[in-house]
Amino acid sequence: MLSIVVISYNYARYLPTAVESALIQDGPREVIVVDDGSTDDSMEVLANYRDRIQVIQKPNGGHASAVYTGFMAARGNTIIFLDSDDVLYGSCASVVREHMSKGTSKVQYRLDTIGAEGEDKQLPFPDYAPGMDPDYVFKTAVEKGWYPCPVTSGNAWSRQYLATVLPVPDDRFRNNTDGYLNVLAPLYGKVISVPQVLGAYRVHGGNHWAGGGNLAWSRYLRHEIERHELFQQHAERLHIPVREDALLHSPQHLECRMLSLRFTRERHPVPEDRRPALLARSAQGLMRSPDLSVVARLIWTAYLALLAVAPVALLERLVPMLRGAEGRSGWVRKVISWTRARPPAAPAKQIATPVGPVPSRKCLEDAGASL
Repeated sequence: MLSIVVISYNYARYLPTAVESALIQDGPREVIVVDDGSTDDSMEVLANYRDRIQVIQKPNGGHASAVYTGFMAARGNTIIFLDSDDVLYGSCASVVREHMSKGTSKVQYRLDTIGAEGEDKQLPFPDYAPGMDPDYVFKTAVEKGWYPCPVTSGNAWSRQYLATVLPVPDDRFRNNTDGYLNVLAPLYGKVISVPQVLGAYRVHGGNHWAGGGNLAWSRYLRHEIERHELFQQHAERLHIPVREDALLHSPQHLECRMLSLRFTRERHPVPEDRRPALLARSAQGLMRSPDLSVVARLIWTAYLALLAVAPVALLERLVPMLRGAEGRSGWVRKVISWTRARPPAAPAKQIATPVGPVPSRKCLEDAGASL
């Protein structure tokens, strides 16, 4: 059975869409809503569904505690934690069931990006390259400390994996549950990457990671470093060797680190960093990344050099254009596509494209609800 656990906190406006999108999933399933001490009209909204869902109300304790409460109540062998401002598309459950198997820690899928009113931002994520099988995910994780993975709502977890790593350490990961669960998944089982878009992630001012703009880069970097330290600790327990300088081979980490250094120097988590030395180490790490093409290595190196030398005033305009959730121009999308890491040709395994129904990408119609 599939358990869909909706994590709710003061999103009464979006809650009906999330709950309806969970209820339309086919096959054996249960829907549980954990309300983490909402002070808005969430409980009144949930009263309309009490005959079809299980509602658990608890004092506010943060995302991690709500996830653990939902896990303890869930009966399914596969569990999706759906944030209450996000949505699942109609075929999500059937595609997940097709790919979940013994020894799998999670099935991950892509998400559309939508705005506060449900408008499509034309920015589906993450990018799963053809041939990105579990072996490639594991190899990338131990060599780079990172692999392409979605936010909370883009994962279907095996109960066995969750039972191994939950509860989330509340001191460091109180509101970064997806980071905690994602980073450890390759160590404890197969990570299956499905190329379909099976849900939507809503970007609005209330998202935990949405606020702060360029000033948030030091916070992102601090969490990334904490996740990698956690990964190293678990890998050591499991006697899995991890590359010492793994993060310096991840373009995404290098970008985050340079942006933190430029925008938030006084709060930068690596105080010994200096731009010339960091750029030199970045170029060295990128040139040793075999899954990046020569073109990708050159583009990343040039981009990091731009971040290192450009005036902050220019970066304040440029970075949101390149990374923003409001969409990117065609030429930016094209250049970004050239920077993607690609698994080696003819991998040992291939992730088969699901033969079932293709999920709709119209989240409001698919969920059978309107905002």
